[in-house]
Amino acid sequence: MDGMDADAPGGGGEGGAGEEGGRPQLPGVGHFERRGLTQWELVRVHGYLQPGRPAERLFRVKEAWMTRGDIATLAPLSWLNDEVINGFVELLRDYARQAEGAGEPLPKVHICNTLFYTKLAESPKYEYSNVRRWTLGRSAVDLFSRDLVIVPINQGNSHWTLGLINL
Repeated sequence: MDGMDADAPGGGGEGGAGEEGGRPQLPGVGHFERRGLTQWELVRVHGYLQPGRPAERLFRVKEAWMTRGDIATLAPLSWLNDEVINGFVELLRDYARQAEGAGEPLPKVHICNTLFYTKLAESPKYEYSNVRRWTLGRSAVDLFSRDLVIVPINQGNSHWTLGLINL
């Protein structure tokens, strides 16, 4: 199927080997169904997107509060801030832990927070000592036990990039 969607025009129709329901299945990747938001969730999202005090705390993702100002960065043509990226990273970490704990055939990942690369690269040369606390002690992760390491990178406070290390 050379990357084309089976349901798209010219997409190739019903599937053969490695396909389910006409859609290609990637090897080693579980099948997950996306769901839409419930009515209750839609009402909450609508409320979060209303104008108000930027510092108003709306909800928490792990230990970090998301404010109305943080959520406003999700609007079209806005710059995402590090709090929104870190909140999404925490959600991804939880999802990855749950999938790994449930035996899902997904890659084992470690996702760094948004300050990791900034601290690593703040000197003219990369300085391990700047990020050592994130790699040792209580929060230590054996990176070589992971399949992927994901590193959010803020370039000059104007652009987000994602570094992916395939181990």
